[in-house]
Amino acid sequence: MIPSLSLRRIPLCGILFLTLVFADWMKVVHAGEWGTIQVPGLWNVQRGSIQENLQRTAWYRCWVKVPDSYFSKHERNLFEESVGINLRDLVGTHEIWVNGLKIGNGATSQSNDQDGVDALFRYKVPVGTLKKGLWNELAVKMHDASGDGGFSGEAPFIMDYFLECVFEGEWEFRIEPDYQPGDALATKPNRASFETFR
Repeated sequence: MIPSLSLRRIPLCGILFLTLVFADWMKVVHAGEWGTIQVPGLWNVQRGSIQENLQRTAWYRCWVKVPDSYFSKHERNLFEESVGINLRDLVGTHEIWVNGLKIGNGATSQSNDQDGVDALFRYKVPVGTLKKGLWNELAVKMHDASGDGGFSGEAPFIMDYFLECVFEGEWEFRIEPDYQPGDALATKPNRASFETFR
């Protein structure tokens, strides 16, 4: 009798597992919910088309804790003034936000042969935007008319004169046009956080 009970529970466990996996996937598909996505990569390849979102707009979000050297004092403040965020291999249009401040926007030209692979966007982070010792929010809003947007090649990175951090790996992802980026966090987020500089 015990073996038969165990066998009957196996399909139930399988159903429960599939239900949990499906529920996690639905968090990404439905607007207003944060899921995860790998960067670089295109969202239609990783998550399927977002054709149901007529605006075809999505947000990527991660956090970075920059080294204290980014805030080193200098008579001309060269260290803070040299900090920039670089994005490449984008598909569609984009906006970039740091701690709730929009620092730039751009678009891939339709004339580019490889969907923007050769387009490099560099955005200076204004002095005072990054917070020392905190987890700074980096949010990228993307829009692509085909619903196939994202990072097609390299991952974005932040750098000053000496150190850089490449944001390759897990990011948070949300299908919604109206997210309002926020401020830095005191506590390290459970996911999509970067602190390794080289």
